[in-house]
Amino acid sequence: MATSVSPTVWRRWLALELRRLRGEQGLAQQEAARTCGWSGARLSYLENGQQPPTSEDLDKLLTLYEVPNAERERYYTAVKRSHTSGWWERYEYLIDDWIALYVGLEQGAEEIHSYETLVMPGLLQTPEYITALMQGGLRNRSPREIARLVELRIARQAILTEAAERTKLDVVLDESLLKRSPGDPEVMRGQLAHVLEVAEQPNVTVRVVPLEGGLQTFAPGPFTILMFPWEQPDPGIVFVEYRGGSLYLEEFDEIERYTLAFDGLAEVALDPEASLATVREAMEKGDQASD
Repeated sequence: MATSVSPTVWRRWLALELRRLRGEQGLAQQEAARTCGWSGARLSYLENGQQPPTSEDLDKLLTLYEVPNAERERYYTAVKRSHTSGWWERYEYLIDDWIALYVGLEQGAEEIHSYETLVMPGLLQTPEYITALMQGGLRNRSPREIARLVELRIARQAILTEAAERTKLDVVLDESLLKRSPGDPEVMRGQLAHVLEVAEQPNVTVRVVPLEGGLQTFAPGPFTILMFPWEQPDPGIVFVEYRGGSLYLEEFDEIERYTLAFDGLAEVALDPEASLATVREAMEKGDQASD
């Protein structure tokens, strides 16, 4: 397993593994919990990632599931890492729980596939663009609060350029997004210039679905697919944001539907070179409009 800096993804890995190990033994959740002297709810919390296990929990579970001693160390290492704090937790007083969960998952993802139609993906945004979005939102935020939120979003972007194992980002943008300024045309010009710069990274791919491409009914709205570096098969998570909340879709058939949708969007999009030419053209037109 690749080393991750995110305790959130270690908790996810442990939850997946505990479900897998129990399934391989053919044990019902209630039966396994009773053998450990727990309630069914306690084991459910562990298997759903709502509560990370302790080393003492693992002593009972790994013995029950007949995990060989030679294979146990990785589980105890995962427990230690799952109990650490993520750097983003110092911002949690500013953000909702569902946002904090997303950041934790994002910071440990191996690949991220994102489709956006209204605003630039957070991992590609500039400080000025983020500020304009925050100032134009429904929530009345103080300048200090906005500054801290900008700081958080910029810090998240380090996974693309500074991490030891850089996250692969594959983005598909609707062309209309390139023409939708958050207010000041100069802010949008800087934002598009930034996209061109980040897209030079070998781990970043940007593609644009042209307006003349028609309506893509198989992708009704923005979504993000997060994939993780597990040894065991894991289809990942689909993240769908809506006003005031989000959906985390983890069933295999749900992941497959959104993966097919993303593949379809990538197919109708311009290739990366032509896409960046489209971004550059939009930026140059913005320059002319501001003259």
